[in-house]
Amino acid sequence: MFAVKPMFADKKFFFLQRVPMRTTFIGTIEKYGGFHTKLEPQADYIIADHIRKDAPFGSVSYKFIEDAERVGELPDVEKYTKGQQANVTRTPSSTLTTTGNKSTRTPFTAEDDRILYHWVTTSTGAEKGNELYKGLELKVSDVLGVDGVILTKL
Repeated sequence: MFAVKPMFADKKFFFLQRVPMRTTFIGTIEKYGGFHTKLEPQADYIIADHIRKDAPFGSVSYKFIEDAERVGELPDVEKYTKGQQANVTRTPSSTLTTTGNKSTRTPFTAEDDRILYHWVTTSTGAEKGNELYKGLELKVSDVLGVDGVILTKL
């Protein structure tokens, strides 16, 4: 009997719930020396379904595991990285939200109105219409912290 090459040795994987054949992939990484973690922050690799549009930024397609087992060594992970990039302007009809359909509109706060007023009144005029608001979206996404806390003033 021959020994299995431990290509996933000491690497930790977190599998999103919607990965097809999830239990099979967990068995595969454990067979080759890897570990399945229950918590996402503990993982070296977050495995997602590459076909889904809601894959988190920086996640890795399950094809990474399939191809590694097929060739017998770890392929370049960058080839399998998926997910929406941070600070990218979405189209208005974007389906990348993970919260699903909302039945109510979130009201603007006085601070939201102040930021919007400041942005529009200090505009150079080169941006018009929706492009003006896309610029604001990029600016606000750079300014807001993880929990929506303003890190710097606009």
